[in-house]
Amino acid sequence: MPLDASHCAIFFCCAILLNGDTEQIANKFMPKFDLPLRVFLAFTALLSLVVLAVVVVMGLLARQSVLEQSVSDVALISDVIERAIQRDGEIPDQVEFIIGQNMANTANAVAEWVAMAESNQSDSAELRERLQELVARSDVDEVWVTDESGFAYLTTVDGVDFQFSPDATEQPQASEFYPLLQGRDSPVIQTTQQREIDDNWFKYVGVTGVDRPRIVQIGRDASDINQLREAVGIADLIRALVAQDSIEALFLVDSELKPLRGDNRSGAGLSGFTSIEAELLARMFDTGGPVTEIRPNSINVAAPLLMNGDTVSGGFFVALSRSGLDALFARIVRVSLLLFAGGVMLALATGYLVSRRVAEPIWQLTKAASAVQRGDYRQAAKLHSSAKTNSELDRLASAFRDMAGRVEAREQILDGLVKSRTQELESKNALLEVSQERINEQLDFANSLQQAALPVQFPLENAYLSGGARMIPALQVGGDFYDCFPLSNDRLGIVMADVSGKGVAAAFFATMARNAVREAAATELSPAKCLARANRELCARNPILLFVTLNYAVFDLRRRTVVLASAGHLEPFLRREGEPVSALRCAQGVALGILPDAEFQESSYQLVKGDTLFFFTDGINEAINAREEQFGEVRLIAALKRSEGLSARATLDNVFDAIDNFVGSTAQFDDMTAAVLQVS
Repeated sequence: MPLDASHCAIFFCCAILLNGDTEQIANKFMPKFDLPLRVFLAFTALLSLVVLAVVVVMGLLARQSVLEQSVSDVALISDVIERAIQRDGEIPDQVEFIIGQNMANTANAVAEWVAMAESNQSDSAELRERLQELVARSDVDEVWVTDESGFAYLTTVDGVDFQFSPDATEQPQASEFYPLLQGRDSPVIQTTQQREIDDNWFKYVGVTGVDRPRIVQIGRDASDINQLREAVGIADLIRALVAQDSIEALFLVDSELKPLRGDNRSGAGLSGFTSIEAELLARMFDTGGPVTEIRPNSINVAAPLLMNGDTVSGGFFVALSRSGLDALFARIVRVSLLLFAGGVMLALATGYLVSRRVAEPIWQLTKAASAVQRGDYRQAAKLHSSAKTNSELDRLASAFRDMAGRVEAREQILDGLVKSRTQELESKNALLEVSQERINEQLDFANSLQQAALPVQFPLENAYLSGGARMIPALQVGGDFYDCFPLSNDRLGIVMADVSGKGVAAAFFATMARNAVREAAATELSPAKCLARANRELCARNPILLFVTLNYAVFDLRRRTVVLASAGHLEPFLRREGEPVSALRCAQGVALGILPDAEFQESSYQLVKGDTLFFFTDGINEAINAREEQFGEVRLIAALKRSEGLSARATLDNVFDAIDNFVGSTAQFDDMTAAVLQVS
C-alpha cells in the first residue's frame, strides 16, 4: 500500500505505545494480522485509560469538595456553639436575678412584719399561721425565722427543727446565712442549687432581723428556672441541630473528655456517647486541630472549642450524614459509566483506523529488521521505495535497505578480523596462563618460606613460660610477623608487628624489620633503645616509604616481669585469673621507618603465676562478617575470658575459632597474627 507522511507519524506513536523492539514484534506477533490487532488494542487501551483517569480525578475532586464542605459546616457549627456557650444562661440568669431581688423584698417585708407582730406580743402559733397564708398566696414556698442563736423557731415547714450553723462542712448551703446573726448587711441571695435536706432545686434569700439579730429566710422551688435554662440554653440548641437531616449526633466534652451536653438522632442523650466519639476527640486533643473520619453512614468530625478567640475550653463531636455524599457519588458513577462507554467506542473506532494505516508498512520494516538481526539480509533487499508518495516511511525503508547492505559488507570484513584476533588472543591467553601459574608457584613458595621463617615453638619453654603463635596472611604472603628469641640472663624477646600494605613488598619489608629488631636486641637490653636503633636502620633502607607498627617485650623468666615498648601498635591484653581481661597500657611511639630520630618509651609490669599475655595485630579485631560488622575488642575479650584455665595453644585456638564463627564465608581482607604467652 502507498506510504505517506501520516504513516511516519503514526509509526513513531506506535513505537512508543508498543514499547518493544523489532525482535519482540517478530517473535511474538509473526502472523501478518497480529500487528494491526496489537495497534488496535494499544489505542483502545490508551484512550480507555485516559477516560478512566478523568473519571477517577472527578471522583477524587468531588470527594475532596464534600470533605471541604464538611469542614466548612463544622466550622460554622463550632462558631454557633461557641456563641451559644458564651450566651448560655444569660436570660435564665437575668430571670433568676429579678426573682432574687423580689425574694429579698419579700424577706425584708417578712422581717418587718415579724418584728411588729412580736412587739404586739403575738404568739408563735398565730405567726406561723399568718406565714403559711403568705406562702399559699405568693410564689414563696418556705419561710424560716430564727432566734439570736440561729434556731429556726418559726417556719412554714411542718415537723422540721433546724439550727443554722457557721460550719461550712456541716451545712455547705445554710452556713452562708449565719453571718446575718453577726451583723452582716442584708440580703444574702443564693443561686439556685440542690438543698441539703432532700436534694430538690431551691433558691433561698435571707435578711437580718429588724429588731434584733436573727435570720429571716424565704425559699422558692427553682424547678421552673432549671426548665427555663433547658429551654433557652445550649441543650436546646443541640437538640435543634440534631433534628436537622444533615446531623446525626452532636456531643460537647470538656478538656478531660467528660461529656457535658449532647444528643443523637435516636434521642439517647449523653448515654449515646460511645468509645467511637471518645477516640476521635482524644485524637483531636493530641493533634490540636480538627480530625475527620469517614465511616459507612456518616462523616465524623472532632474539633476544639475556642473561647475568647484562642483558648481551648473543650471539644465537640459531630456526625454528619453521608446521604448527600452517597447521592453525589452515585451521580458520578452514572456519569462515569457513560463517559467510559463513549471513550471505549471512540477508542475502538480510532484503533481500527490507525491499525489499518500503520500495520502493513510497519510490519514489512519489522520483518526486515528481525531478519537482519538474525543475519539474514534478503528481506531488507526486497524493501523498495514508492515513487508515488516518497513519504518519510518510504525514505526510511530505502535508507534501511542501503544500511543493511553496508552492514552485511562490514560484517563479512569483521568476521575475518574477529577470526584472526581470536587466534591471537587464544595464544596470548595461553602464555598468560603459563605466566600466572609460575607466579602462583613463586608466591606459594614465598608463603612457605615466610611461614617457615616464623618460630613454630617458642624457645626457652620451661617451668616459667609456655606459649604459641599463629599468622594467617590475607594474600599468599603477608606483612604481619611475630618473633620470639632468647636473650641473656634468662630473658626472652617477643615481637608482634604489622607492616603497612599487603603482598610481596610488605613481606620483604617485614623481613627487613624482623632482622633490624633482632640485630638491635642483640646489643640493646632496653626495649625502647632497641626500637630506636631498629628505626634508624629501617629509615636508612626504605626506598618505597613503608612503615611498620610493632610491640617489643622483654620477659625476665625468673622474676616474672615484662618490659614493653610500642611503636604505634595495639596494646596486648593481660588475662589474670579472677580479674577482668585488661590491656597493658604503655606509651605509644611513632611507627618504625618514618622518623629516623624518633624516641620511644617503655613500661614495666610484674606478672604472677597463671597470667596470660595476648599479642595481636589489627587483622584480629577488625575481621568483618557478611553484615560488615567488625569482630571488635569486646568479642576478643570474651573469647579470652572463655579460655581461662586453658593452655596457651588452646587459648589461641579458641580465639581463631571465635573469629571463624563470626566471619563465616566472608573473605579475609587483612593479615591476622596473634601470640599467647602464659606464665607458669
